[in-house]
Amino acid sequence: MRGSIHIDPLIENTLILIMCMPVASNSSVYALMYGEDATLASKAIFLTSVACVVTIPIVFILHTL
Repeated sequence: MRGSIHIDPLIENTLILIMCMPVASNSSVYALMYGEDATLASKAIFLTSVACVVTIPIVFILHTL
């Protein structure tokens, strides 16, 4: 038993999927606007976008165990 809170599986899976999504792409825009390292923000966006291809299925596999 996972807990005493009963959540609709669709809502639960949607929330998990949202948590697995890559970093928001507007972070590089904000970095550029405020004079911070926009290149680092762009690299983080790229890295998390590539990583989510692997991590999203892993998270859902682990969730179903």
